[in-house]
Amino acid sequence: MMRNPRMLSQYSRLYLAASFAFFLPLQAPRVNAQTLGAEQAASMLPGNTIVFAEVQDLSHTVDLVLDHPIRHELEELPTYQQLFATPQYLALRGGVALLEASMGQRWPELVGTLSAGGIYFAAEPTDESVALLIHAENGKSLDTIRRTLFPFIRGGVKKGSVADPIRTQEINGFEVYSIRNDGFLADLDDWYVLSNKKPFLEQIVRLRTSGSFTLSNTLAQKQSLLETEHFQQAMKLRPEKFLVWSYIDATTVRESGEAVALYSGKTDNPLAEMLFGGVTSTLKQTGTIAASLQVEQSRLQLSISTPHDKAWAGEDREYFFGKNGDAQAPGLAQTADQVFALSGYRDLSQMWLRAADLMTEQAAEGMAQAESQLAIFFSGKDFGEDILGALGPHLQLVAARQDFTSILPRPAIKLPSFGLRFEMLAPEKTTKEFRRVFQSLIGFINIFGAMEGGTPPLDMDWRREENYEIISATYASDLEGEEAESAPIYYNFAPAVVFTKDNLVIASTKKLAEELASSELETDIASANTAATLDAGTLHSILLDNQEQLIAQNMLENGHAKEQAQAEIGLLMQILSFVKGAEMKLLVAADHLELKTTLKLHSGGPTEKVP
Repeated sequence: MMRNPRMLSQYSRLYLAASFAFFLPLQAPRVNAQTLGAEQAASMLPGNTIVFAEVQDLSHTVDLVLDHPIRHELEELPTYQQLFATPQYLALRGGVALLEASMGQRWPELVGTLSAGGIYFAAEPTDESVALLIHAENGKSLDTIRRTLFPFIRGGVKKGSVADPIRTQEINGFEVYSIRNDGFLADLDDWYVLSNKKPFLEQIVRLRTSGSFTLSNTLAQKQSLLETEHFQQAMKLRPEKFLVWSYIDATTVRESGEAVALYSGKTDNPLAEMLFGGVTSTLKQTGTIAASLQVEQSRLQLSISTPHDKAWAGEDREYFFGKNGDAQAPGLAQTADQVFALSGYRDLSQMWLRAADLMTEQAAEGMAQAESQLAIFFSGKDFGEDILGALGPHLQLVAARQDFTSILPRPAIKLPSFGLRFEMLAPEKTTKEFRRVFQSLIGFINIFGAMEGGTPPLDMDWRREENYEIISATYASDLEGEEAESAPIYYNFAPAVVFTKDNLVIASTKKLAEELASSELETDIASANTAATLDAGTLHSILLDNQEQLIAQNMLENGHAKEQAQAEIGLLMQILSFVKGAEMKLLVAADHLELKTTLKLHSGGPTEKVP
């Protein structure tokens, strides 16, 4: 059904803010309790609820956060200490202390009492309504909270005012409170329901008592969220263990006109299409998106899932999923000082040839223009069919830190090197073609550099080893002294191409090209279609290599003094040192897709941290 786009646009901002708040303090619940609580909450919500999120067992999460080693190290940071010395924070602490005294419990224990049955968030787009449903340990604890908080609210009324800021009415036998007409609260036995809109709250109260409610929309549906097909699909995607779980009615969002580009099934960026094009074809069709977050001492893991059907991708995105819809990526390559690696199944030839169907009109035109220019290097051959068609669908990308300690010229800005490894379907033919193309490219760069001036020429070198052939190029240099110690950025590059029996490697440096060509150690990626990994320790080292440049850039862009810029960059380095790395996997099953992202944390003492 169509929704009001303006209303949904405003609501989307509310949802993003609320989702962020929910996705912070979480811990895995007991499976039976979590399912029962979610179903009970969903049965109280109208069928046109567009967003549903739940948080379970907050008390365990609070303990996890309070006892985590990272928390103690954060408390030692000057920025952290300044934040918690503000008048606003001190006032908040005073209010918490009063609440603790009234309840006779410390706030961590109070959180556990209030959230024993879960906390649930819901929103529906008709008039930007949102609601918070709290399932406490018992109704008595909720009543105590109400009797504690209401006097504070009344105490905040201006002197001389006779109007009570809290008004009460009864709906279906339950007390409903209006608080300054800004919020509404319903006391439903062991449930508390808060909402910004009275009609939404009334729907929840009546569904609680009758089990159904006629919604004020054109279809006049008589069902709760629990009874809708989309929510039932989402429940099937629910993992056994999670910290927070969220559902979005993708059909309603799509039909509202929100995020048109996301749901169009086409992208405007070739790189985005290569990485996530298959996902967009599913988003164009699916009615449900579900997300879950797990929080453990050593990691945070966010999983986004959606129903999937091979037919939704069609022939257009066979390049992404393979002919049978279950294509798998090769393992992640490993090289020395590696900071990033990506592996995926992508038939780039088919993607290029189907650009008109996959890309927006403007992007497809750009690719057509690029093909006409590439023909110069490939002797008029068709880039999509003849050149990319000579490469297999398994590709691997690697980026690695460069060590310039004993190398001159040494660039002032030290970039990581990067390289790509492809399969060759017809090695003998492909080797000849790419050998010639690489030589032509180096010649073109030299001519262009001479015309522009200031860039030295690239000297080429060719060498054949037992297992591979390599052609490389390095910038000629006569820099000496300080100039050699702080050379231009292009000295990060020494492009090379390597040919092995079955693989083609293209890299920004000769060293990485040889390592990637001979790399046999690969990380298992558990049958993923796409996988990536980031090493935070190596990234930390790269940033340290460029710390002076980062400080100078901070001073230039933000107008900071050097001491302030050093403090901000130092804080960035300190925060990064808490992280081990990150992983991403796109898993494709017969009936669903799952994008799983994991952030690995240092959970031990300082000895476990990066240098």
